[in-house]
Amino acid sequence: MLSAAEQAAIAQAKQKGDYWLVNLLGRQARGRFVHETLETLMRKKLPQLQYGRVGVDFFDPITSRSYEILSNTVSNIERHAKRMPNVAYRMIRY
Repeated sequence: MLSAAEQAAIAQAKQKGDYWLVNLLGRQARGRFVHETLETLMRKKLPQLQYGRVGVDFFDPITSRSYEILSNTVSNIERHAKRMPNVAYRMIRY
């Protein structure tokens, strides 16, 4: 379910032989899909959560817990740790 722009970017990367970029763009697209699907589900089931596009993905004001959705790759986990070094959050990995 890639957008036309995503399909074009992947096709262009393939044409150039940039297979690392093909993989990266595919993972990013899957990540957006997972994030949007989970957010929709959690908004229905847990309406008390606060949702954000900057910083942590979800914050529960009742428990003061923060949640971050991320792919279960070493590089992504490291990137999140570097991006938010002073934030304690629970990882929702896929």
